[in-house]
Amino acid sequence: MRVTWAVGLSMLVLAALVFAARWRLATAPAEMDGPVRPSLHAVPAEDFIRLNAGSALRVPPELERVVVPGGKPGIVIFLKADCPCSLDFAKAFGALAPHLAPAANFLAVLEANRESAGAFARDSGLATPLVADDQGRLATAWGITKAGAMALVGADGRVEALWPGVSRQVVRDLESRLGWRGTVPEVIMSNWPGATTAGCPLAQAAPPPSEASR
Repeated sequence: MRVTWAVGLSMLVLAALVFAARWRLATAPAEMDGPVRPSLHAVPAEDFIRLNAGSALRVPPELERVVVPGGKPGIVIFLKADCPCSLDFAKAFGALAPHLAPAANFLAVLEANRESAGAFARDSGLATPLVADDQGRLATAWGITKAGAMALVGADGRVEALWPGVSRQVVRDLESRLGWRGTVPEVIMSNWPGATTAGCPLAQAAPPPSEASR
C-alpha cells in the first residue's frame, strides 16, 4: 500500500514538471522582439583622449568635395570589408543618416579594394557615399586603428571630434554638436551599443601621427 502510494505521488510530481516545462515553452517568445545590437569589442576610455589630443586635423583636399559639400559638416565612419562587425556598423550608420542629413553629410571610408567595396555595399545595404581606401591612408593620418571609429568634420574641412568606436552616446554627441539634439528616434538609437565599441583592427592602420607630421 505504501509502495503504491509512493509511486502515485511520484507520477503526480512528474506530470506537474512536464506540464510546467511545456507551459514555459509555449509562452516563451520564438525570437527576441525589436532590433538586436551586435556584440562587439569595448573601447578603452583612453582611446578617445588619444585620438583628440594634439593639433587639429583636416580632410585631405581630394575628399573635401565628398565629405563637406554644400557648406555642411561631414560625419565619417571607418569600416573594413572583411570585418563582420563592419556590416552591423554600416547598417546602423545608414539608418542614422536620414535623420541627420539636413545638418550633415555622411561618408563611409572602407578598407578594401574597389571590388570588395562593391560587394560590401551590396551586402550591407549601405545607402551613404562610400570611399574605398585599401591603403588606409585617411585612417593612418587621423590615428584611426579600428573599424567603427567615427569623425565629425566641420564645414571648413577641420576635424572637430574623433570617436574610437560607435555608441548611443556618440549619436547624442553628434546631435548636440550639430544643434539637432533629439532628432534620432529611439528605435534607431536602439541599434547602437550602449558602451563605445569597435570592430576589427585596420590592417593598414599605423600609430597616431606625431605632432611634427601633422
